[in-house]
Amino acid sequence: MAGVSKTTQFNYEKGDRVPDALYLDALSKAGVDIMYLVTGSRSLNSSLTAEETVLVDNFRASTDQNKTHIKAVSDAFAQQKLDSLINQ
Repeated sequence: MAGVSKTTQFNYEKGDRVPDALYLDALSKAGVDIMYLVTGSRSLNSSLTAEETVLVDNFRASTDQNKTHIKAVSDAFAQQKLDSLINQ
């Protein structure tokens, strides 16, 4: 997928070699989350608007019980929109 030999890939995975930017770029183009690969933390979709980022931050700061409520409300609103599109 990234244009390296099996031996090179194995060496990357063992930690014997470090991948270069071209390798990481090829993986990124194939849909691999490079931030996760390098750091173990998933990257947040950089296409989020400022408003969406605030929503995510607020969700993360909520209690588990409130997260359950937020998910339920979000699902209901999304279903309502789907229903209105179907009924047009």
